[in-house]
Amino acid sequence: METEISKNIDKAAQLLNQGHLVAIPTETVYGLAGLFGSIETYNQIYEVKGRPSDNPLIVHIGEKSWIYDLIDSAPTSLEILLDHFFPGPLTLILKKAYHISPSLTANLPTIAIRMPSHPLALELLRKVGHPIVAPSANLSGCPSPTRAEDVLEDFNGKIPMILDGGPCQIGIESTVLSLLDNKPCILRPGIITEEAIENVLQTKLGSSGKEVLSPGMKYRHYAPKAKVSLIYPHDSVPFSSGWVLSFENELKGAIPFNHQNFYQLLRKADRENISHVFIFVGPILSKEKALMNRIQKSAGG
Repeated sequence: METEISKNIDKAAQLLNQGHLVAIPTETVYGLAGLFGSIETYNQIYEVKGRPSDNPLIVHIGEKSWIYDLIDSAPTSLEILLDHFFPGPLTLILKKAYHISPSLTANLPTIAIRMPSHPLALELLRKVGHPIVAPSANLSGCPSPTRAEDVLEDFNGKIPMILDGGPCQIGIESTVLSLLDNKPCILRPGIITEEAIENVLQTKLGSSGKEVLSPGMKYRHYAPKAKVSLIYPHDSVPFSSGWVLSFENELKGAIPFNHQNFYQLLRKADRENISHVFIFVGPILSKEKALMNRIQKSAGG
């Protein structure tokens, strides 16, 4: 069966409630959505993505109030964060409620929750009427999808429907913030910065340890088939050896990239059988924590 690309929210909701997977747009990247509370659905997501079962899934909610049914207790900072950043590109790590299946959380005592701000995602969630699980809609380890066509490239014939919401506005995954300790800490950087969260909470964030508490911490991610290497201002630029990507206008002759098109370029490199992608890390890019995190992981770091 061919995968349908459609804007039909009613049909997407119906498919989800019937136990099918549907790719959905968010403001960050497209997600592979399934019904919350169904172990069969969780297993289906892991199978379709080729995702290791010890990599937990993110739960998406359509109303702020839904979060309280999913967690064991509410830290004092929770309401402040919900007021300022939900809906939006922030995922919170909290202690899970007792009834949450370990299949969802990879046997961890924690749960990852966010509320997307994309209007189609929110409308779908509210039509379904309860949370959904939705990791990125790509084959595990590959560059995340930021367009419906990217999802089709990975999952044509494997899922019944892609809800087309156009290109993702942000283009990289959400900031992941742990609220497990006295001091909240960022586990994965994103567009919502450490400084923005500190300003809202009026406190300094803590530092994250090595324990895997969040999706995206354990395995190589965002990587194309092409080899990805980082080059710096003191290096010679190997224009003849592959693609050279540069953030904004740091390097003449290079292919420009930013948050929105980084994954698209990695996917395009694979479609065009480019064997090596070099990413120029200049002084501007080096300060972009979220993008540098994705770049380093795509290079195997």
